[in-house]
Amino acid sequence: MRSLLQFRNAISSEISFFVEILLWVDYLSIFHYKDYVPSEPEKILFSASKDLLKRIDGFRLEHRISSRLEAMTRLLDEALNRYEEGEEIALNEKTKKEIEEIMRELRCPEDFRCYKSGLKTLCKAKDIGLKLYLQCLEEKPKQCKFSFCCRDESYCSCPLRVYIAKKVKR
Repeated sequence: MRSLLQFRNAISSEISFFVEILLWVDYLSIFHYKDYVPSEPEKILFSASKDLLKRIDGFRLEHRISSRLEAMTRLLDEALNRYEEGEEIALNEKTKKEIEEIMRELRCPEDFRCYKSGLKTLCKAKDIGLKLYLQCLEEKPKQCKFSFCCRDESYCSCPLRVYIAKKVKR
């Protein structure tokens, strides 16, 4: 019993020492070294679906990139650059025709500003696996004629928005 107590005390003192070091390093980095750049890049841990990993690996192989990490870094950097520049999403002819067909059959109170803006001004919605609906993430979903509530959740039934989410992945 005594050795267990000694072990616990030793571990406790080691942990508190480690926490003090972390706090001191954090203090130094915030208050004294504002422009401090770490020598190693920060690591980010995230989960990805098998489909997404296949797409990343396909990109990696197509562009002869040696690692998945480098491929992901390139893809993320390119996407962020396009986002910051406000670049329009490039749609192939088939997708454009399908979107225009949906638009012909639809009356939009916003005059299709999502499509006319090059998909830059899309309402916030998330594909949750339903065939004809998206989860609406807008702050005031009741203002949209395509939005409806069910069990404290808002859903979008706009055929154009659903198509864009499912086919264009936006």
